Amino acid sequence: MKRCAALHQSLRTFWNISHAPQKIICKSTVLNQFSQFRSQYSTHIPASGDISGKQAITEPLKHPDFFKVRQLVSVKDLYNNRVHFGHKDGSRNEHMQPYLFGNRLGTDIFDLDITIDHLHRALNFVAHIAYLKGIILFIMKSQQFGHAVETTAMTCGEYAHTRDWHPGLLLNMSEQGGQIRLPDICIFLSLQDAVNQQHLAVAECGKLKIATVGICDSNVNPTMITYPVPGNDDTSESIDLYLRVFQQAIQIGKQKRLEYDRQLQPKGVASF
Repeated sequence: MKRCAALHQSLRTFWNISHAPQKIICKSTVLNQFSQFRSQYSTHIPASGDISGKQAITEPLKHPDFFKVRQLVSVKDLYNNRVHFGHKDGSRNEHMQPYLFGNRLGTDIFDLDITIDHLHRALNFVAHIAYLKGIILFIMKSQQFGHAVETTAMTCGEYAHTRDWHPGLLLNMSEQGGQIRLPDICIFLSLQDAVNQQHLAVAECGKLKIATVGICDSNVNPTMITYPVPGNDDTSESIDLYLRVFQQAIQIGKQKRLEYDRQLQPKGVASF
């Protein structure tokens, strides 16, 4: 729980800097806070070690694309997978207006240049959580895509919830006195679990300060999501794209961590 609290504190400060530039906050303070958390839960490799001066990540904010997640997806990929299509303008949420390019025949169209930037930020953060061996929970209530979401989570060794959400599920877990570990980040493939109804887990994550990534269609409220990704959350093409890139980001983070752990092992000691 101390690990989660430290991550959440650093995350919220970083969010204020990256999304509210008008606030005067010392960036070095954020770097120091996140570095302290990272130094506690990742092993430092001395510069004089056997890996040519490289070291484990201790200051992730100084490495905006350490895991090269920007190579996983492009604007062309988003367009080809119909990510740019929103809902009818009559159902538009006012908070989604800044993410829109315009309107075509009554349908909102996302600005994919904005979407790709937000998606890269989300993937970078997810990869860092995977590197830290954090718990990642995929959430989406959908009979159509539920199996794909569960399969993706299983493939990358994480967790998924695609059924009806029982109110207070995360809140009740937090009351177990640390006996049950909460997720370090929740990835919402859709912010709704019914028509015009926000997924109950969004509010619970906010109360518990659990970091969130959320695919935000034009009819949802993105203000409670740590890393909102504006885009279509209805078509199989877009959902498949999201699942693929999140899976790759998680696997890249875990593989990078595995490589560093192996490099730290004394010579002649077998790993299990």
